[in-house]
Amino acid sequence: MSIRRREVLALGTASLAFGVVGCSPIALARNRRKRKVRQYLSGLDVVASVQVDVLLEFLAADHWIVNVVLKGNPSAESVATVVGDAYAKVLNLTGANEVRMVVTWTQGETSLFCYLPMKDADKAASATVEAVSSGMERVQIEEEKISFEYRTIESLPDRFILPSTSPVLRLGSLKIEQSILVGRSHCFVSHAKGKDLASVPIKRALEAIPSDKRYGAVVSLEAEDRDRHQTRLTVRGLGQYGQDVDSPSAAAVLATVLGNQVLQRVELTTAVKDSNQPTMVAFDMKSGAVVGQGDPPERGTVILAAAQQAVASQS
Repeated sequence: MSIRRREVLALGTASLAFGVVGCSPIALARNRRKRKVRQYLSGLDVVASVQVDVLLEFLAADHWIVNVVLKGNPSAESVATVVGDAYAKVLNLTGANEVRMVVTWTQGETSLFCYLPMKDADKAASATVEAVSSGMERVQIEEEKISFEYRTIESLPDRFILPSTSPVLRLGSLKIEQSILVGRSHCFVSHAKGKDLASVPIKRALEAIPSDKRYGAVVSLEAEDRDRHQTRLTVRGLGQYGQDVDSPSAAAVLATVLGNQVLQRVELTTAVKDSNQPTMVAFDMKSGAVVGQGDPPERGTVILAAAQQAVASQS
């Protein structure tokens, strides 16, 4: 073997080893950036721990993932600083176009998670901190929505629905969702800016479901449904899948919302099985009254008459 060839092979072997052990100039620069990110975030008073990972890509930019845990019960201002100014600084230190950063903390007994990047993260995080209450178990702040998950209880609180004065409901770019398991029934509320849902009596609607039908029942209140952009209340579980909606049960639920000025549509269905559509009886509402006789009318007429009679007997 010629001297020149031996030199080339030796140089190639050394270069390969250099890259394998992660000591290439690119790897060294990456490690320096990781260290700077850790040092910067760890230096913030509110930060308890930091983890920085980089997923290497051969044909694309590296993926930066940063997990930040804050000290317990941080102020709204401190959280806003981390998800706003600190995130911008991390982006600058990495030199990346995007950094996936998850900021977590506890507020009382509630666990909160903020997933970055997202628009106006500082405003969203600050408003969320102010909205947290003791009954909440987990809160997630994401790019398109903020979700509040509550601990399981046996009776829905009278003021479960977030009021229109809540800071998070002034965040027009985000969906706000609430979810809770009440006994064996699920309850969901989906808000939209400018829609005040507090007057909708979902507690009464839930309690009107007969006890033998509450297992797996679902009460869902949407400020704007996807199909019609109407304020809609949906109650599922009023009868077995494949059968008709149970008229007495449906009438009892409908009676609780007659007169409500916010609802525009009420859908009462049987239980759901897999992805199949349940049997449904629907009612359009305006100014607290049902418009028409319901859909289908042969079922809606019976349910509406029973609901109106129940309301009249209570007055």
